[in-house]
Amino acid sequence: MGLLDELRRLLRRLFEWILRQITGQCELERLSKTFDPVRVEESLRASRQLHDVAQKLLISKKEEDLQQMVDEVLRIKGARDPQGFRIGLQRNCQALRNVTRASYLITDRCHVGYSSDNADHEALLDELWRLLKPGVQRSGRVTKEWEELGFQGPDPATDFRGLGILGLENLVFFARRHPSVARKLMVEAGKHPKYWYFFAVTGLNITGWMREWLENHERIAFYFYHADTPEQAFETFNHIYVYVFASFHPYWFRCQPASIMEFNTVADRFVSQLSFPALPAHELTTASTAAASGGAGERGSAPRSVEYEQGHVWHEPEDDRPTSSKAHEE
Repeated sequence: MGLLDELRRLLRRLFEWILRQITGQCELERLSKTFDPVRVEESLRASRQLHDVAQKLLISKKEEDLQQMVDEVLRIKGARDPQGFRIGLQRNCQALRNVTRASYLITDRCHVGYSSDNADHEALLDELWRLLKPGVQRSGRVTKEWEELGFQGPDPATDFRGLGILGLENLVFFARRHPSVARKLMVEAGKHPKYWYFFAVTGLNITGWMREWLENHERIAFYFYHADTPEQAFETFNHIYVYVFASFHPYWFRCQPASIMEFNTVADRFVSQLSFPALPAHELTTASTAAASGGAGERGSAPRSVEYEQGHVWHEPEDDRPTSSKAHEE
């Protein structure tokens, strides 16, 4: 495998050298003529000369001066059209910097552990209850009634380990923005006699998936290219979260798992098939929440509105029934 990677690297360098001789431009200068952060990132990572710049832009938590980084690239690579190169490269690099910043914001929020002694945390948890169970009074703070929301025990605080306060904030966002859909999914998830799953805990899983995708600059990274502020980054993350959750729900029932013990298998298949439309993040939820609100069928199948049509969120394989797996535990 190492030899193959080295061969690819050498071929890439040869191809780049040939193009440079023909065009008089390095790869980055050619890419900077368009808005293509993905390929700009690949080019930065592949260049040994630009290793330090790539580290600062794509990995470092410290907010480096973007203009200085762009000037460093121009100094190292040179350019036929320095001004055009600078403008195009800075635009692409700003998008990549936004992804890196958003990743650290999300990770930092996950590191804020839920605390029962924190009045703000407790208030947020109470809000989740009121949104999902309007008009229903709990018997106490620690009670098995929390299991109706899809937590695994009488104290939800124990489920937030690993994802901190962000997991709760994502659930609350879903319930605030789409209360009827969130309640419907919660009831269907918890009350189905055979294909039930943990609604709240599934939401925490989704937070974890998305955090990993963003950290690795994959799957959902392009939604953050224009998230220039922390507020925009969190808002974007929340909208994608609702899209993923509302997409998972009908998929789960479509799979008709033998039991909750197959959650990981179903989840892995879902993640591998899930695609993300090239839409602004805030537009993602419209179709997915409308489809998910259709309800589970008698045999646990997805609602008619979310049948697996060509061009929808995923494409169903011939046999999409999972085999076996252990249940997820936070």
